[in-house]
Amino acid sequence: MKLVLLLTVSVLLSACVPTTPRFHQMSEEELLTYNLDKPPAEWVVCSERRTPASRVVRRVCDTPEQLRSSNNSLREVSRTNVLLRGGSF
Repeated sequence: MKLVLLLTVSVLLSACVPTTPRFHQMSEEELLTYNLDKPPAEWVVCSERRTPASRVVRRVCDTPEQLRSSNNSLREVSRTNVLLRGGSF
């Protein structure tokens, strides 16, 4: 009876494991292998970044589209800050 219960719990817990890859934990070789069969728009690119609120450097992984979106958001924030200070952009 205990064995059946243990097996049931094991199966249920294994179903809870996320199936998406953890890119920030992959080596460069693993990322290259992952990107081989993907079109360039879906490639994953990782870099070391420091978040604005922290001094801790973290590995962040994004697709090119996510990077463009992030850069556009940063430009908008910068433009807004300049305009709020009375400057021209």
